[in-house]
Amino acid sequence: MQQSHKRHPFKFDVHVSADQEGKLQGFEALAMTDSGAYANMSPGVAFKAVSLGAGPYVVPNVYCGAKAIYTNNIPSGSMRGFGNPQGIFARECALDELAEKLGMSPYLLRKRNVMHRGDATGSGQIIDFEDIGAEEVLDQVAQKLDYEKKYWQYKKENPGKTKRRGVGLSLSYRGNSYGTGVPDVGRCYLEVQMDGSVRLNIGLTEIGQGLHTVMGQIAAEALMVSDDQVTVSESTTDAPATGICNASRGTFVGGNAILDAAKKIHECMRDALSETFQCDRRKIRFLLDMVDVDGKKLSFKEAAGITFSTGRTPAFTGNYKTPDPVFDEKTGFGDTFYEYTYSCIGAEVEIDTCTGETTVLNVVSAHDAGRIMNPKLAAGQIVGGAVMAQGYALMEDINSVKGYAKNENFDQYMIPGIKDVGRVLPVTVENPNDRGPFGARSLGEPTLDPGLGAFTNAVNHALGELGKVKSSPASLEKVLFSCGGAKGDGR
Repeated sequence: MQQSHKRHPFKFDVHVSADQEGKLQGFEALAMTDSGAYANMSPGVAFKAVSLGAGPYVVPNVYCGAKAIYTNNIPSGSMRGFGNPQGIFARECALDELAEKLGMSPYLLRKRNVMHRGDATGSGQIIDFEDIGAEEVLDQVAQKLDYEKKYWQYKKENPGKTKRRGVGLSLSYRGNSYGTGVPDVGRCYLEVQMDGSVRLNIGLTEIGQGLHTVMGQIAAEALMVSDDQVTVSESTTDAPATGICNASRGTFVGGNAILDAAKKIHECMRDALSETFQCDRRKIRFLLDMVDVDGKKLSFKEAAGITFSTGRTPAFTGNYKTPDPVFDEKTGFGDTFYEYTYSCIGAEVEIDTCTGETTVLNVVSAHDAGRIMNPKLAAGQIVGGAVMAQGYALMEDINSVKGYAKNENFDQYMIPGIKDVGRVLPVTVENPNDRGPFGARSLGEPTLDPGLGAFTNAVNHALGELGKVKSSPASLEKVLFSCGGAKGDGR
């Protein structure tokens, strides 16, 4: 813990304005991030924090900027979210404060300004290539958490109580894959063997996220064979170079590479079957585990055997390169990412003003990730991201002082245990487009991204002042100080 890099600490100066009806007019965010002793990934992290800084909202005037600063602290590096959670936290907490000043609920403020298809991002990118699910995930969370009722109810009932409850929302969007300035290529090797079984070799690593399961599903659906026909090899250095599992890119670039390879295999098999049966290639159709050759039904295994008998080998490397976005680095204007995932997390907490303890009661986490390839794995990702966000928001603090981590073991560095976790309800919204494999988009990092803002807003609502706690984590001591239980405040 002393030597490994940590998530980037940020400081934000946020200004946001709206008219009396709550329509946003301007957003400005100036950020500094602690790079530590080495630059490492700091330029990219700073860019992501501000390039997505205005969020999935319609804002006519936007200015965001960030600087990464060398310090003598522990080096900062890649961590799930890559700058996006920090930027979301600053914006979403500021929006809650703005809502309070306007005398409206934070949910209503967000709903009045949320983006829809055809609207522009803060960098001027027109999202006209997909349905924007931001309002849908916002509504799902508000409805299932009963946010509006609880927001006004707790606001009225909390004053004077020892135990107070609060609810918080946080809405976000995240670009899939690397984005502007970094070429992103997915590659795989896909092979049909003589008995009709399929072998997939892809360089993306299975680290518990279920990637191999989903890659196998995509290969099976693309080739029109049953899932149990596909074997996914362990990721080794003999796989085509596909890069690392970061940037929530696995399903997107890996899946598209598989589609490319599967298309080549089908063309190869069509050539062989057309030659063998002397029929038009256009009259050959692939059905589930079968091939229709001008009305004659063959099993996929028989079709594979015929392909090999003609001297052909139905094995190909698949390749997919994300189109380069058009972006002007000098002006910060243009397309930052090729497509997006839209997310919202809502949290309900209870704080004890005598001890500072925060109890998480309910969490609703909703995400529009296009087509959901595997509902069980998606639910696992969503719950895992929400619990990780809870630790980030309420407990985890490396406590770096003059370059040294003070909390360097798990007796001091606290993470949520099973008894700390409240009820987590995973929700998926499906708005597929034609850019991802079968309409799928990323889900790994987005499940964490808005969580820090949601939990912090819930704690502040319970405290009775939106914006009271302005830094993470909202620890026991910080909540206690904010309640007046000790000298100081929660900042």
